[in-house]
Parts: sequence; C-alpha cells; structure tokens
Amino acid sequence: MARKAEGRGRTIIGQLIKSIVYIIAILIVSISASAYVWYFIGMAVSLAAGSILGITGASIANIFAWAGMAITAILVIVSIASGVNKSTKQTMISEEEFEKLFGDVWKE
Repeated sequence: MARKAEGRGRTIIGQLIKSIVYIIAILIVSISASAYVWYFIGMAVSLAAGSILGITGASIANIFAWAGMAITAILVIVSIASGVNKSTKQTMISEEEFEKLFGDVWKE
C-alpha cells in the first residue's frame, strides 16, 4: 500500500514539474515573439512620426519592444493565474474531519 502512495506522489510531482516547465517555455516564447512584433510596430511609428516626436527611430522601436514585452508578460501571468484559480477546488470540512486528518500535527 505504501508503494502505491509513493508512486502516486512521484507522479503528481512529475506532473507539477512538467507543467512548470511548459509554463516557463510558453512565457519565454510569447515574450520573445511579442518583442519582435512590438519592435516592428515601433519602427513603423518611428518612420511615420519620428521627426515629429523628435526621437531617433531606434529609440522609439526599443520603447515599443519593452512595452510590448511588459504587456505580454502581464497578460500571460494573469491568464495563468486565472486558469489556476479556476482549476482549484474549495472544500469545506468539519472540525471532526479536520482533526482526523491533521490531529497529529495540531496536538496541543
């Protein structure tokens, strides 16, 4: 019986590590892609209004790239947090059940 519980624990930890790796990979790829897209938008803005704004083209493009990366990071983190929040389940237990589960931990 102990071997089954140990194997199940390893499976859960393995799934957790795999999920964390996937989340980090998605974050890296989305931020990199966003930087290129927003840099391109910044270059278009600098060509259209660079002389009006009085800033060099590369400066405008860098500002847009950093802003795009920040926006993407915020959106990805918020979407992951909302997904985690939806996947969690809250359960109410009575004092007797709590004591049965955690009695050895909460002994006074």
